[in-house]
Amino acid sequence: MGGEKIGLRTYGMAILQVNGRFKEDDSKTQRVWQKSKEFDLHVIATNHTHVGLSVSISLSVSVSTIFIPQKEENQEKEKYPKAVFFILGNEFCERFCYYGMRTVLTIYLTEELLYSGSKATVIFHSFIMLSYFTPLFGALLADSLLGKFKTILYISIVYAIGNVILSVGSIPNDLSTMKAVSLLGLFIIGVGTGGIKPCVSAFGGDQFSSRQEKERQKFFSVFYFAINGGSVLSTLLTPILRADVHCLGSNSCYPLAYGIPAVLMIVALILFLIGKPLYKMKPADGNIFQSVFKCICPSIHFTDKLDNLEREKEKSHENLRKSAKWLAVIGIPSGPKSERKRWSLKSRFRGTLKEASEKNNALRRLKPRFEDSRN
Repeated sequence: MGGEKIGLRTYGMAILQVNGRFKEDDSKTQRVWQKSKEFDLHVIATNHTHVGLSVSISLSVSVSTIFIPQKEENQEKEKYPKAVFFILGNEFCERFCYYGMRTVLTIYLTEELLYSGSKATVIFHSFIMLSYFTPLFGALLADSLLGKFKTILYISIVYAIGNVILSVGSIPNDLSTMKAVSLLGLFIIGVGTGGIKPCVSAFGGDQFSSRQEKERQKFFSVFYFAINGGSVLSTLLTPILRADVHCLGSNSCYPLAYGIPAVLMIVALILFLIGKPLYKMKPADGNIFQSVFKCICPSIHFTDKLDNLEREKEKSHENLRKSAKWLAVIGIPSGPKSERKRWSLKSRFRGTLKEASEKNNALRRLKPRFEDSRN
């Protein structure tokens, strides 16, 4: 085709210059598909009189020239989810509560409850063990039964109750009563802090869509900062509240040292509830143990079958070895006998031939003498 050089615009891709006599028309969109590095560009050009003309042009171009990804102009950027700020506030207050209570726990057990150092150490580490063991049950509840939101809500209520019980148990009273109430509060706190531990961060990640990867990464960075910020502040402030404040006729004030973390846990629960209208809540996935056992049980059954096949293989090999042994025992005596018989037959046959040849030679020697005697 000869003529003037004109340009055909491909929407969202590139501008290609081809030869033709047709004016540029934006009313139609080209379709481009790849055949290795050869492209067939099918262009439908129309003029103002609505007369259609179909042109087939073969070009050799690179992939990078054609396919240039572009965003749609009318696509709106997704807004940052405001619900995560309530989750961050909840996590900050909860970590302040946990680490603040834990910071003075050993001193409280030895000075107020009069436990020995070894027994106080056992109680402290048992509490830590409980706090890091119960996340298994919290994750199970969230994934299989209640969902993340309800699990965090219900266990946070239990968590707050445990902090209130511990702060009340630290009020000077009968020693046995203080021990019983304080240990009960510690047990409930261990269950509460472990129960929500695997759920809060995952629930915060659920608030972002699949197209907000960068925003989700920033959220987890801020979430980690909130954890450490709450723990550092509580570790610094709680010992000061315990030692520098005197209350209830004592040189220290454990009710205040445990009361402020309890208040912050209640604040964390309130913040979590305020953000409820903004949350994206995903339902529970069902019984996760059932899915796990559906995977494990067939594999165990298959392993048993393999073991049985191995045992049968070993048994067949053992039988083969025994059969070979008996064949060897039976075949060794018979072998030389048969060979001896063969060699005796050969020697007899060879002896017969020798005797025959000797007799023949003797007859040949006697033949001339016999003929001379006849003559």
